[in-house]
Amino acid sequence: MIHRSHTELFYHFTWSTYQRTKLISNSWENQLFDFIRAKCLQLRCLLSGVNATDDHIHVLLRGNATLSPASIAHDLKGASSFQINRDGICDRHFGWQDGYGAFSVSPHDVDMVARYIQNQKQHHATGDSRREWEPEDD
Repeated sequence: MIHRSHTELFYHFTWSTYQRTKLISNSWENQLFDFIRAKCLQLRCLLSGVNATDDHIHVLLRGNATLSPASIAHDLKGASSFQINRDGICDRHFGWQDGYGAFSVSPHDVDMVARYIQNQKQHHATGDSRREWEPEDD
């Protein structure tokens, strides 16, 4: 009999731009999401949702059991900021804040969290964002 491990580790990450500067533009945010998506594939994580406002991002993924949430956040932030600066898609130097938020998500709640992330801009426009899932001011 072959014994295999089974894990369902879903994480909702959020982090802000450096000093909460409004750097993320609608004109290039899809490139940012592509960078996040590519890094998730490289890390063997399954991306379930990604969206941003002008000063922060939300990422929902199924984690690779061999990686800690801290290493996943570190790698996603590092790869995306590197590629944004390398490709010159932001009109000034781009960087993320040092910290991040990470929340474990029940498999039963993945769809609900994914919808929340998908509707980020509307939540912020109408003031109905969930404080516990938003980055805190530094």
